[in-house]
Amino acid sequence: MKLPAICLIRWVTSAFEYQSDMFNSCSRRGRFSRQRTIDKKVMNRKNKNILCVANLPSDVGYAWWLMESFWIEIAELGQRRAIRSYLCYPKINSVPELIRSSSIICDEFDLRSSTYAQLKEYIQSREIGLVYFSDIGSHSSLYVKLKLAGVGKIIYHQHTPGLRPRMEGWKRWVKLLINSSPLISADLNIAPTDFMKKRLLYANCVPEYKVALVQNGIPIKPLPHPGDLRQLLNLSQDSILAISLGRANRYKGIKELIDAVAAVEDRVGGCLHVIHIGDGPHLDEFKEHAVSRDIADKFHFLGRRTDILSLLQGADFAIHPSKGEVGYSLAILEYMYCGLAVIVPDNPSVCGATEHNFDGLIYQEEDIEDFAGRIEYACKNRKKIEKMGLRAHSKVVNKYSINDTHQALISIFSRMIE
Repeated sequence: MKLPAICLIRWVTSAFEYQSDMFNSCSRRGRFSRQRTIDKKVMNRKNKNILCVANLPSDVGYAWWLMESFWIEIAELGQRRAIRSYLCYPKINSVPELIRSSSIICDEFDLRSSTYAQLKEYIQSREIGLVYFSDIGSHSSLYVKLKLAGVGKIIYHQHTPGLRPRMEGWKRWVKLLINSSPLISADLNIAPTDFMKKRLLYANCVPEYKVALVQNGIPIKPLPHPGDLRQLLNLSQDSILAISLGRANRYKGIKELIDAVAAVEDRVGGCLHVIHIGDGPHLDEFKEHAVSRDIADKFHFLGRRTDILSLLQGADFAIHPSKGEVGYSLAILEYMYCGLAVIVPDNPSVCGATEHNFDGLIYQEEDIEDFAGRIEYACKNRKKIEKMGLRAHSKVVNKYSINDTHQALISIFSRMIE
């Protein structure tokens, strides 16, 4: 039992690190006790405004259009309730147009690196009663500072991808204790997929009453005119085109995709071409790997593009070999909305939106031969893949609309405000 006790002591110590700021600013003759009394009064203040917190500078981030849409919806709810909405960036360079044209008040302030005194001054001056985080954690010593500074409620919207081990035994009880604490843990944890909800419950060990599901979705709007990928790449009309979106990062499985294409090229008559859209730190590495596998002429890297939905409609099917998402990615929903069947690994953090042989194909992760086999099947069964694409489009329209996402989110915020 010594190890759980040590972990508990470490947690208590980290949770109250904020006190060092107070001790540094007060003498040892009783001023700290007066400061603590003041902080209790601060906690009882009825602050009502909302603060949304961005993790990255204002001009950095992939797929942040989704978070921006959330912030705007929250601000519109605040307007209806005569509540101000603030958005805090650690650094402001250029603010996105949609944010600028909304009622959100933007501030440059880094909550994570600020002292308790700075944090309290910021919270009180803006009368912040509710703080909305993404990707900070179900518990944090920062939450302690915020609660003592006058914040009434903290909402954490989890977006961190990947698998986590299920907690068992004493580790589970310690995590449950931490995530049940009203001072150090978030008041509500929002999961964007069923997979993430289960991860919050069984890996993070958050009590069930503190978990809500707001399923990720994409805008359901008229699609642009299909792009002609064959003409763009100067390919013959009998070419088979597979497409993949994502940041050029090893985590996205692009190297494994190249290996699978190399394995299957001869089996499909050399007519398969794969298009990758996205830039990132390992793009040159992937290009070199395609050369080393002698398929550089079959693998086309287009970099970052703004006409993605148009280009997707010019492909025959999609491949998303990522090693981790939040259950599925927004890219997978975009493939499906554009009428493409998607080939994905059986990783539960990636394949949550795909039903094997219905609207896509699922292969065994880390098995290059099985991966290549699914690609071969897609190339040789074009009519079946077309039908899967139609079912995929219908599924997104009926189940993954961003309007439903926004309604679920605003319903939660309405309850929290009340």
